[in-house]
Amino acid sequence: ARNEAQRETEKAAAAKQKQAKIAQREAAGLVLREEQVAVALAAGRYVTEWSEELKGEPIRIESPFVAVQNRPAYTGSATSVWGKDKLPDQGRHYWEVCFAMDGHEEGASLGGKCFAGVVGHEMKEVANIGHLDGACGFMDGPVESLRVDGVPSGDIPLGLHNPSGRCYGSGDRLGLLADMDCKPHRLYAFRNGRRLTGCTVSGFPAGVRIVACPYKPNTKVTLSFPEPPSVEDGGFDPTESTTPLAHLRSSWSASQATAAEDANKRRILEGLDSVDSQPLASD
Repeated sequence: ARNEAQRETEKAAAAKQKQAKIAQREAAGLVLREEQVAVALAAGRYVTEWSEELKGEPIRIESPFVAVQNRPAYTGSATSVWGKDKLPDQGRHYWEVCFAMDGHEEGASLGGKCFAGVVGHEMKEVANIGHLDGACGFMDGPVESLRVDGVPSGDIPLGLHNPSGRCYGSGDRLGLLADMDCKPHRLYAFRNGRRLTGCTVSGFPAGVRIVACPYKPNTKVTLSFPEPPSVEDGGFDPTESTTPLAHLRSSWSASQATAAEDANKRRILEGLDSVDSQPLASD
């Protein structure tokens, strides 16, 4: 009996220690997100937060950048949350979402039902936004991960799955970069800062909002706005777009932005289909 009591005491102590580590990690994450937002705003980049109005009724907004799915098990309506502000109709905008489920190891399966991307409507009562017309983005599953207008448009390429064989999993940072200057508009995917080459969806209109579906009960989805990845970090395949994606930087100056626009106009006039091989001049 004494040994049993000792085991229970040790188990309780381990659980307490685990919770303390989780709280410490979440506190550090909060500080980091706040720093990232401050840097992004200072650089003139797009920043938004989860909307208190544009969300499924069971979704609880824990903080401006953290939402939690509170629906009961085996019910599946009103599962998504929208960004408060629409994406600007021009420019390139980067954000990250991180889905996390209690008790799951990093990268573990989220069940194949989570979705992150953009959408042009506000139908809050739907079961899963990733299956609905107007939704473009990425499901967490191993196949049919790419979604255009709610319809499967491709799988994550072989060799780019996470260690659990998914497009992304619990604790993975899914980075999304919307190129609103490209025609048609395109959305590129990253995982933990690395470009998922070939994971691109396109064709969504202007006037969209970012959206996420933390489908399973108690799934938390965190929104952040870190420094956009660069081509040196495994960034863009310059053959994928007619806009100068490869030099995306949060530190773009006005002269760089003007030079990019001029270069893009030249490419259109000359009928070119790929980006210039020469980097843009910086200030």
